[in-house]
Amino acid sequence: MPFVGFYQIKKIINTQKITTPFLVLISTTILLAFNLFSFINLKAVNILFWDQWDLYQAFFNQSNFIQIFRWQHGPIRQGIAFNINGILQQLTTWNTHTESLFIGVIILISCILAIILKYILFRRFEYADVIIPLIFLNLSQFEIFIGTPNPSHGSFSLLFLILYMLSWSIKNNFKKHIFVNIFNFFSIYTGMGLFIGAITPFLFLLDYFKQHISFKLFFSSIMLSILSLGSFFINYHNQTAAECFIFPDPHIYLYPLFISRMFSNFFSLQSFGIISYLLGLLFLTILFFILIKTLIQTVKEKNNNQYVFRIVLITLLTFPIIFAINTSIGRLCLGINTADSSRYATYLIPAFLGFYFYLSNLKQNSIKNIFTLFFAVILLYGNLTAVSKPEIRWYFEGKTNWKQCYLNYENIDYCDRTTNFKIYPNPTATNLKSKLEYLKTHRLNLYNQN
Repeated sequence: MPFVGFYQIKKIINTQKITTPFLVLISTTILLAFNLFSFINLKAVNILFWDQWDLYQAFFNQSNFIQIFRWQHGPIRQGIAFNINGILQQLTTWNTHTESLFIGVIILISCILAIILKYILFRRFEYADVIIPLIFLNLSQFEIFIGTPNPSHGSFSLLFLILYMLSWSIKNNFKKHIFVNIFNFFSIYTGMGLFIGAITPFLFLLDYFKQHISFKLFFSSIMLSILSLGSFFINYHNQTAAECFIFPDPHIYLYPLFISRMFSNFFSLQSFGIISYLLGLLFLTILFFILIKTLIQTVKEKNNNQYVFRIVLITLLTFPIIFAINTSIGRLCLGINTADSSRYATYLIPAFLGFYFYLSNLKQNSIKNIFTLFFAVILLYGNLTAVSKPEIRWYFEGKTNWKQCYLNYENIDYCDRTTNFKIYPNPTATNLKSKLEYLKTHRLNLYNQN
């Protein structure tokens, strides 16, 4: 099972092999988790915001389980994460502050599973492993917590991706393919995890030729993965992420710059100007080099000792690269500054995790140590500087002031003007007034302060 990693951690503890690097790793994870949840608790505001007013239409309509599972917003579906979120909202009277904390829990679980994945792949802990919580618990992704919280768009996509890779570590081929297909299916229906659906058939093909699995197992697995992806498009409505969408953009050279800015934003490097673009492009080039090298090694080499490691590495690098390319195509028309959106950071976490795994696998200690140290330093810089971003104050003060205004006056236009802040761009388009009345009648969200 994909949770075999928990047994490995338990085995270390039971055999009294708790090492200093392991203790440092656990201490760092606890410290960063405390910092993350303190941030969420202080800055998240209990009021629906922007896309949530459309997403929650499923809950306003009291939709059934299947409708919620297949709920489409923009180009993506919400999946099982939306079902779980629906249960959470029923228990908490639609409290979005609790929803934000819940997203933090999912990110933390993903971090712990990534640590377990690292141990499965390398059978050791080292001091440099503190990079893993620095990657996962990074506040550069603050928007998924305090902006427009949505467990389907980011946190659960990341969780399913880690579980998907843990599934590839199962030694029994039959069980492995079962769990890979399960988490492939959940990923397809959860946010941008959709792109995993395009990767899985290729990995099954690799598995067939490199692991010599039976043709019957291969055929059934690859057909199931294709059917899973195909089912996503049943009754699918083609919706672009931006109304100004055009492809190809007249300024085609801006695509790689957009992507490089997305990556540099993870380290909060926007203020460095051209240097941020150069660092982003450098990192993107390195990722492509590692990916191509790994693909060639996987196809050519007969030695399967590192097969699982390479499958994991291919997945970790391919997914965020596809996501970044797709995002640049869909969002470039909104301006290159759109690349700074912090909600993209969560989907780039696999790239940085893959880069760290690659460094951990290097034999040349001098090169490994230099790159690892540099990587840790810029990650730490990104974590420390992210909290000072003006967008955080904008979200917190804007939501808080608008909420208080509306509770006092119950006038959308008046609160939009006096607070210089909107909770939805076009109130009439989503019937905002009637939805606010519904919340008041049922004492939900901003009308329930418990």
